[in-house]
Amino acid sequence: SAICPNCHILLVEASSPSFVALGKAVNTAVKLGATEVSNSYGGSESSSETTYASYYNHRGVAITASAGDSGYGAQVPAAYNTVTAVGGTSLNYSNGVRTETAWNSTGSGCSAYISKPAWQKDQSCTHRTIADVSAVADPNTGVSVYDSFAYQGLKGWLVFGGTSVSSPI
Repeated sequence: SAICPNCHILLVEASSPSFVALGKAVNTAVKLGATEVSNSYGGSESSSETTYASYYNHRGVAITASAGDSGYGAQVPAAYNTVTAVGGTSLNYSNGVRTETAWNSTGSGCSAYISKPAWQKDQSCTHRTIADVSAVADPNTGVSVYDSFAYQGLKGWLVFGGTSVSSPI
């Protein structure tokens, strides 16, 4: 909410971490009027992943998904060609100069199963290429959050990162 203070945020939680439950939560968000849906989770690719792709295909709704925090290797739902896969960057400040570079743990890669969308033109990957866009995700340079309740024994200003941060950005 700090990144978009005028946004109207609707939190929809799944009943379990299964892809069916998570997909139903995406459908519920859209049914309730969401025009943007951010997903901060992912799982390893498998040959059965296309079974769940329809949950992430809503015409006119922007759907983002975290590309992951484990380096190279595609994961779903970021691999779906109807989703904007969001990778991560590191923010740097040195000698008065601010720079942004790819975060060394950001998820990326080539899907083994999902077809390449027509707008992807790279030659190095025959299937869906991940990530599409990136934003700050490095936990060392992440986003500051004020938490008035204890989180792992800490409260006050905390810094969070991972592509679970960059996906909603």
